Amino acid sequence: LCPVLEHLIFKGTAERDARALSLAFDAVGGYDDGLFIWEDIDLAIRLYERFTLIHHPKPMYRHRLYGHNVSRDIPSERSLLGRHRFLDKHGPSCRPGTPEAKALARDWAQYYGDLGKHHQRRGAMPQARQAFWCAVQHQPFSHKTLLRLARSYFTRSTAANQDLSGNRPGSKTG
Repeated sequence: LCPVLEHLIFKGTAERDARALSLAFDAVGGYDDGLFIWEDIDLAIRLYERFTLIHHPKPMYRHRLYGHNVSRDIPSERSLLGRHRFLDKHGPSCRPGTPEAKALARDWAQYYGDLGKHHQRRGAMPQARQAFWCAVQHQPFSHKTLLRLARSYFTRSTAANQDLSGNRPGSKTG
């Protein structure tokens, strides 16, 4: 075991545990300020790459999901940028054919699906279609993504539904 984890496991006082966690946190550079999302997972990956860790099979916390959770909505552009940065950062470390590479493909598919939904909400159908196509390339048998892609061909873009003055066809102007 690495000295930090030995300290955590065998010394067992809150003050010492906090100091050991602080040392490990500092040793890997702490949180990545460039990430707006998944910064905790990024930290865990970097800790795992640097130290020998022990798997604890029971959950140490629970995350409740409600209908109004931010994580259930279409992600913001900032969240999408942070997720893209995360995937770019850790993607090269996944060897082809490994469970990690399969998980990475799912994560890219999820990212592109969310990007497509983001564009779709803004009425940018060509960009939505392109994102959905990328999602399908990463996870070809996702029926939700295939349906979203098909639906995007039957929805007009917001720009196509407005004339040059910014009014929708058939709307009354004052």
